[in-house]
Amino acid sequence: MLASHYPALKSVLARTASHLAEANDLLDTLAKIDAENLVQNNSLCLQGLTAFDLSRAKNLLRWWFAQNQLAMPTSEHLTEIIQQLFTAKSDAIIHIKLQHLRLKRYQQRAYLCLERITEAFDMVWNGESCLTLPNGGQLHFKQVTGSGLALKHGITKLRITNRDGGERFKPDVLRPTRTLKHLLQEASIPPWQREHLPLIYWHDTLALVPNIGIAHELQASENEQGLEITWQDKTV
Repeated sequence: MLASHYPALKSVLARTASHLAEANDLLDTLAKIDAENLVQNNSLCLQGLTAFDLSRAKNLLRWWFAQNQLAMPTSEHLTEIIQQLFTAKSDAIIHIKLQHLRLKRYQQRAYLCLERITEAFDMVWNGESCLTLPNGGQLHFKQVTGSGLALKHGITKLRITNRDGGERFKPDVLRPTRTLKHLLQEASIPPWQREHLPLIYWHDTLALVPNIGIAHELQASENEQGLEITWQDKTV
């Protein structure tokens, strides 16, 4: 009926759809440019986001959510999310449920993360190249030169467990031994990530903490063979 009254309707709709597709591509390109500066390790810099107007901030959030397989919230819901992220006190707990993920804030960054139950574990490494932890993360082991745990100590077996509380650690020979809690805070590691962080022991010595360092007395020096251990947490 519309086409009979407006003969050019189909061509107009086709042209409009094409324009909308082009506009969507431009918005996606802009979001990717913004994400290069503000998104890192699936977390979003809120200080940078506050410099955007509301439309541009929403555009980046939509792109970020899409990268994490989230259904698009309404414009009103997006505005509410932004207000919570921007106006809450620095020590306020932000915990917004978005389908299968949770949106959280820590030290001026927003994070999309899975809600996981902390499981205690105690494992032994016997030379494997990769170990999968009960919490879904993975530890990767590789022999290198000039870094990692010094193999000259006869490191062939390591104990891997999660935090018990009260651990002390000294990765820097020039700095005093400090609590692991303090070091994790200094490294800006969010509290919910600390709960799943594996600790690596050699005998009774805390030898390595991923993203923090290696006990200073066990570090391989230049030209020494070492064991490099990297932790890959369970991601979205």
